[in-house]
Amino acid sequence: MESLQAVELLENRLPIEADLQAFLTASREAVVELGGGEMESAEALLKLSRMLRRAGAGSGQPVAASLVLRDSGLVAEWDQGDERGALTLGRLPEPPTEAAAERLRRRLIAEYRIHDPEALLHRNREMVNRFESSRGRMVRELEALQQALERRQRELQESIREAETDPLTQIYNRRAFDERIAQAFQRTMRQGTEGLSLLLVDLDHFKEVNDTYGHGYGDNYLRRTAQALVSVIRKDVDAAFRIGGDEFAVLLFAGGEAACGKAMQVVEAMESRVSIGIAAIAPGQAYPGTVETFIQEADAALYEAKQLGRGRVVRAQCRGRPPVGCVEACSAATAGGATA
Repeated sequence: MESLQAVELLENRLPIEADLQAFLTASREAVVELGGGEMESAEALLKLSRMLRRAGAGSGQPVAASLVLRDSGLVAEWDQGDERGALTLGRLPEPPTEAAAERLRRRLIAEYRIHDPEALLHRNREMVNRFESSRGRMVRELEALQQALERRQRELQESIREAETDPLTQIYNRRAFDERIAQAFQRTMRQGTEGLSLLLVDLDHFKEVNDTYGHGYGDNYLRRTAQALVSVIRKDVDAAFRIGGDEFAVLLFAGGEAACGKAMQVVEAMESRVSIGIAAIAPGQAYPGTVETFIQEADAALYEAKQLGRGRVVRAQCRGRPPVGCVEACSAATAGGATA
């Protein structure tokens, strides 16, 4: 007897559990009616159940499954999007006749294909319910994940803040200074639209203050200095740093005149007991040096402020020049009345 061409006996979608069970029952009955061994096919049917569930059958997914007679065997095939599969449920002792295959096809369609509108509506409702339940669960999981991510970001930001903060004064530390001055310098050189000034601040005779009044008084003095620096800068724009025991720095995104004005305010707040050196880059200025030479300029200006008698401000660009036009901004108009 010639073998039959492939014959589809049944095709169904299996979104809910009832559809999956009906398809498995139809598969078992087809094996038996075609002469296959029921016990021999039990293992294949169990495997088919697992594979269809893995593809999403019975869980709201519209998995398309078919029973096909092919090459003297009964094969289950399924399709879910990009995932396709096939499993031979049993080999037949001999191919069925066309008439026998047609009778089986009609019976399976009559018994296992859903035609009842109420049943279809019920199945659709179950699919919608499963979808809503799945969507709600996914929303909750995403919300929990978002909360965990935000919590982790806050912890990370707090960890970074602690690593960059001086514990005594609660302003930025030396590590933060080294990172931020490099970034600020590169930004100023790249954009060329805003100025940049560096103020290096040193407390005058701080060792004597500590020796005379004790370390507790000295710590409060350092905190007072930090507060004086913070009071003259813009929050989230400029930055103040403690870069050594009694050494501080300020980064201002402004030109030299503004920096000198801020520095004089600090000197006044600290009763002329601090010395400040300034290096500045004007907006649009083609600065010839590097960030290292920029820092060296401020350091040299600070050294000169101390040499001139302390308690004063020296701006690097004003050194060695007549004081005209710079006398107010770069003066030592507090203690001693000298100019720089």
